[in-house]
Amino acid sequence: MWLITNRLFSRHFHTHLRHNYHCFSKNACATILKEIRRRIKALKKKHWKLVILSGILYFVCQICRTDLSACMVDLLPDLGIAKDAMGLAITAGYIAYAVGMSINSLLTDRTNPRLMICAAMFCCAATHLGIRLLPYLPVMIVLWCINGYAQSAVWPSLVRLTADNLPAEQQESALRIVSLFQHAGSLSCFLIVPAELALGGWRMAMTVTAAACLTLGFVWFLMRDLRTASQTTQMQKKRAAKLNWQFFRRGRLFYFMGVACLTGMIRDGLTSWAPVYFSEEFSLNATLSLILSAVLPAAKILALAVHPAVQKKIPKTRMQLIVFYAGCAAAACIVLLANLAGWTLAAAGFMAVMLCLMVCTDLSFTISIPIQFGSVGRSATVSGILDCMLYLGAAISSYLFALLAQWGGWTATIVSWIVIPLIAIGILLSRKNLEPETAEKD
Repeated sequence: MWLITNRLFSRHFHTHLRHNYHCFSKNACATILKEIRRRIKALKKKHWKLVILSGILYFVCQICRTDLSACMVDLLPDLGIAKDAMGLAITAGYIAYAVGMSINSLLTDRTNPRLMICAAMFCCAATHLGIRLLPYLPVMIVLWCINGYAQSAVWPSLVRLTADNLPAEQQESALRIVSLFQHAGSLSCFLIVPAELALGGWRMAMTVTAAACLTLGFVWFLMRDLRTASQTTQMQKKRAAKLNWQFFRRGRLFYFMGVACLTGMIRDGLTSWAPVYFSEEFSLNATLSLILSAVLPAAKILALAVHPAVQKKIPKTRMQLIVFYAGCAAAACIVLLANLAGWTLAAAGFMAVMLCLMVCTDLSFTISIPIQFGSVGRSATVSGILDCMLYLGAAISSYLFALLAQWGGWTATIVSWIVIPLIAIGILLSRKNLEPETAEKD
C-alpha cells in the first residue's frame, strides 16, 4: 500500500510543484514585506534610511554568499566537477569568511565602517565576474576565498553603524530587520537562480550578482552622513566595561562560541546541500530541486517571528531557550530520518522545521550579546567573534556533509544532523550561569 501511494505521489509531484510555484513566490514575498513593515513602525523616520539600506545590502550579500551553492546543480555537470571537490571550494569560502570576520571585526571598530562596506562590495563583484570568466576549480577556490573574506567585513560594519546611529532601545529591533532581509535574500536566491539557470545558466547568475554588488558599492560610497562614534555617556561606559570584562574573564563567551559553531554547521550546511539532496534522493531536476529548497530560507524568515513569540509567551533564560530549540531540532531530524525513503514534501517540511529551530538558536545570542558591547565600542568585535564561529561551523559542515553523503549516503549525513544539536545541548548544560550581565541605565 505504501509503495502504491508513494508512486502515485511521485507521478503527480512535478506537475503539482510547477503549478504552485508562482503562488508560493507571491505568498512568501507578501509575508516578508508585511513583517518588514511591522518592524519598521517601531523605528523613527530619521532611522529608516540606515535600516532599509542596511537590509538591502545584506539581502544582496546573502545572495552573493549562497548563489554558488544554488548553482551547483547546473555547474557540477556542466564543468564535470565532483561533489566533494566543489564542497572543498564552498568550505574554503566559509573558512575565509571566518578568518576575515576575526580580522575585519577588529578593523571595523578602528576604521570607517561605511568605506569597509564599499570595498567589500566592489571586491565581491570582481570575484563573481572572475568565476564567470575563469571557471577552473583552482581559480574558483581562490576567488571564492576572496569573496568570503570580503563578505566578512559587512556584518560587523552594520552592527557598528547601528550601535553608533540608533538609540539603544531600537538597536536590536533594527538588526532583526536586517536579519529579516538576509533570510529574504536566501529565499530569493532559491527562487531567482532557477530563472537565471533557465535563461542563461550559472554564468548569468554570476553576472547578475556582480552587477548588484557593484551598484550597492557606489550607493554606500555616497552615504556620507552616518555617525561613527558611540552615543553612550562616560558613566555608562565604565559600568558596561566592567560587566563585559567579567563576561570575558569568566569564559562565558567561549561556551556561546562553541554553540555558534555547531549552529552554523546546521544553518548553512543544510541550506548548501539541500538542492543536491532533493535531486539525488527524489530524482528531481535542477529547477525543481531549487524551488523545493526555497522552503528552507522561508523557514529562516519564520524563525524571526517564532523566536520573539516564544520569548514572550515562555519567559526563559537564554540558555534554557537554546536547549529547548536544539532539542526540538534533533527530534525533527529523527522524524526526517524515519521518513528518508518517503514523501518529498514531508522531507522538505521536517528539514524546514529543523532549520527554523536552529535559526532561533542563532537569534538567541548572536544579536543581543554584541549590542551589549556597543557602549564600550566593541560591538563589531564581539559580533565578529560569534559570526566567525558560525561560519567556521559552516566551513566544517560543507565539506563534512559532502564526504558523508559520498561515502555513507544521505542516511549518514542526516544522522550527523541529529548529533550536532545534542552536542550543543551538552555544551550549555556543562556549566551554570551563562547569562551575560547588562549595565544599568545611569
